[in-house]
Amino acid sequence: MSATTLPGYGQVTITQVYSTFLNNGVNQYDANVMASQWLLDNIYGTGRSFSYSQNFPATDAACTPAPFARSFQHVDWVDGESVVQASATPGGDEGFNARLHKIETDLDRLGGLIAQAFTCMNAMRANLSRALGEVRDELNRINADVSRLKRGNDPRPGVGSIVEKLPKYLGDGFISGKQVKMWSLEDGRLVSLPTVQTMRQPLVGDPVERGAGIAEVLAGNPAIRRDIPGQFTVQEVRQKFGDRLTADGRSLNDILDALPDEQRFENLDAMVQQVNEMDAMVMKGTGGARAVRESMGQLDGDIGAVAVGKMPQLGERLAGALTAAGVRTVGDLAKLEPEKLNDIAARAGAMVTPGEAGALLARAQTIVRL
Repeated sequence: MSATTLPGYGQVTITQVYSTFLNNGVNQYDANVMASQWLLDNIYGTGRSFSYSQNFPATDAACTPAPFARSFQHVDWVDGESVVQASATPGGDEGFNARLHKIETDLDRLGGLIAQAFTCMNAMRANLSRALGEVRDELNRINADVSRLKRGNDPRPGVGSIVEKLPKYLGDGFISGKQVKMWSLEDGRLVSLPTVQTMRQPLVGDPVERGAGIAEVLAGNPAIRRDIPGQFTVQEVRQKFGDRLTADGRSLNDILDALPDEQRFENLDAMVQQVNEMDAMVMKGTGGARAVRESMGQLDGDIGAVAVGKMPQLGERLAGALTAAGVRTVGDLAKLEPEKLNDIAARAGAMVTPGEAGALLARAQTIVRL
């Protein structure tokens, strides 16, 4: 990093900016990238660039099965000559049983290919939705930039304010499926910066996934609760269970980067609730809360009073089962015990794993804080 004084910022140097990032918990590689990005954005005016974090390849080998080859080949029978029987004959006729079993095999293979096609279509639909969501969010950010320029007032913090006010590093978060570094400025504003590494794929595309990720790991690994029934520090969880993964491939260690190692909690639920609070704060500070409210049709007022069916992650079958069981609002869902949710899902025939149930409850608990 150069120690050259930055134009327009007095004696502030890029080295000071770089050191500020390091001193607030950012690793060396990310600090280099972030300091360079701030230099480009705030000094040379090149602005930000947009790139997809959602992987959407043109082809997928898993969705390109081998050509179907029929195993059943019918040989015409001749009236008054062909002998029809169940078993094979010495003359070479397979018999009814073998011929019908080949038809069964062909139907099973065709059914598997159809199921694979629908699975690939659903995955493509989800990936396309997330990719379009990224485009929407970028267009909204551009629109906000244009509006600020028209007013002649761009409130984005410059490099000087970052160095002078020593922002508080909140950790990593996810906004519209993109991993970002979150900072809280002295005046209460939140700043998000893109990180070098992005999550492989968010579980359901929520703006923030940390609390849900921790809840998913805890619910999917009962041994953690058995081993840590009472008070603990974040470091203890890291050492014993930090390698446990969420369904989208994130490790518990990565998610817990948002918390200091020495922080102590009374129990695991208290840790999840604090991270839910942080997620909600990030969403409110970056516009994610409005996006969630818009998707649920509740721009103002108590979002916890929204019908539980408005949570798109639930699916129609599970939402209907919850409503029938008396869990009618998002607030009701946020108060539900994981075991109760699993029981309702099982009775409704909804495919929900314990980990997914824990993540759904954590998301509801975050949403009601918006």
